Amino acid sequence: MTLRLLLIALFIPVSHTLFGQDNDSISVVLERAESQGLRDYFHFEGIDYFKLSFKGKELNGKHYVIISKEFWNKELTKVDTILDSAVPFDMRINGEELNFTVMVKKTKIDTVEFLFSFPWVLVAEEYKTTKETTYSLRNLFGGIESKHTIGEGFKMLVYSLPYIDPEMPGYLQYCELTREGIPPEDWGAKFGIEHYIMFELRLE
Repeated sequence: MTLRLLLIALFIPVSHTLFGQDNDSISVVLERAESQGLRDYFHFEGIDYFKLSFKGKELNGKHYVIISKEFWNKELTKVDTILDSAVPFDMRINGEELNFTVMVKKTKIDTVEFLFSFPWVLVAEEYKTTKETTYSLRNLFGGIESKHTIGEGFKMLVYSLPYIDPEMPGYLQYCELTREGIPPEDWGAKFGIEHYIMFELRLE
């Protein structure tokens, strides 16, 4: 594992999704680069970027775990823990908010690097990919409102190839993957997606 420091500023929220509306609910805010200059830079460099902010009283004092699940040819091939805030140090959420960023870039024709920036640590992870250049980082909660329960895994992001409809060759259909609520675990069988990586957040 390698650690890297990147400084990116001036990000403004563009969408907001709630998990319920009561006092025990948890909300998530998704942010992207608002500056045209930053958007152009990310596009030129082939970088996907998200900032995620989780808010709610239930967060205070909890540990958080980031899990990756990698799928190849319809099969779950690897499950990995990106970060567990309980080890090696006991780093619980101090307050009612958790913020972190994710940056993604293909570093080789068949390799992608993820940089997760948490409040107390930076974590870089590499994964093998196909040689396709059409991968995209997407959120898995969209505009759907639902409750998130402490201890359950929350599917938050996926780095995936697009769906290619045989009747519409040349069209890269990313939104089709989530339109009908098909679980990401079934995308390989349903859409014929060769390779994708899903990321979950668990609060414990």
